[in-house]
Amino acid sequence: MRVTNLLSDLCLELDQCVTNEVKLGLCHEKDGGAVGLVVKVAFRLAMHKIVDFMDTNEREVYGKRPIPGIPEIVAPGIKVVKKLWLPFVLIQFVGLVVVILYFSWPMFQGWCDAVGRVKASTGVFFAMLVLPIAGGVVPELFKHVTGVDRVWDRKRLNHLLMAMFAFCLSGLFVDTFYMFLARAFGDSSTFGVVAAKVAIDQAIYSPLVGVTWLAFCFTFERVGYSITRLRAVLKDSWYRREVAPMLVVCWAYWLPMTSLMYSLPTSLTFVFGAIASSASAILMVAVARRHD
Repeated sequence: MRVTNLLSDLCLELDQCVTNEVKLGLCHEKDGGAVGLVVKVAFRLAMHKIVDFMDTNEREVYGKRPIPGIPEIVAPGIKVVKKLWLPFVLIQFVGLVVVILYFSWPMFQGWCDAVGRVKASTGVFFAMLVLPIAGGVVPELFKHVTGVDRVWDRKRLNHLLMAMFAFCLSGLFVDTFYMFLARAFGDSSTFGVVAAKVAIDQAIYSPLVGVTWLAFCFTFERVGYSITRLRAVLKDSWYRREVAPMLVVCWAYWLPMTSLMYSLPTSLTFVFGAIASSASAILMVAVARRHD
């Protein structure tokens, strides 16, 4: 109905504008100016009407909301931690066990080294395969095992597919970023090198690429994959409203975890990072989907 009214109004205003401009002598049929005038006026009116229609629709769907302050940015992360602390801590415990076994059990160290060699030989494709499982499938399984969420309906499966897609491309981004760090700083685990890697990771990559990409994917999902609604959300202090709460959780979790990860042997870095990603995904995805 809205589109029908839009077209009707457009036709009426086009006819009126052309009539007025012809009366004013701004075009003459003998030199072919009328056709150009009609096209020009039609295009101008169409652009104005489409913009007005989209702006009105955005206000109806989202309205104007105050820009969130620090308490509103921090609150979602605190709420999510209170709800999902059990699977979150359990996955972290698994990561700790992996590190202990690596340094105390030669056979387990061999397995990790083998995974590292596979990762080195397959490159970014291995990361794009493993990270969707670590960031999408594993968190859902741990939420089921711990009793946090045991309802497997269509909505949850759709959420899972979207999470796997988001983390698949995250695997591409993060693996490229890790290769850049390796080339820039080498495999050294001295305090200066580790501090530099953590600083670049948390101050540049995470705010600009890692967290922003995930927030964008889940925002696009929340608005029903509508470009019009996505445009409205992105204009409404989106970074502060959606990315910043996830970034707070990211920093609280990944600052100590990346400090440990970049200190580990190269063969263990990927295994540990994948496990750590499962724990962080539980929190960040929950923050991103807090509107559901």
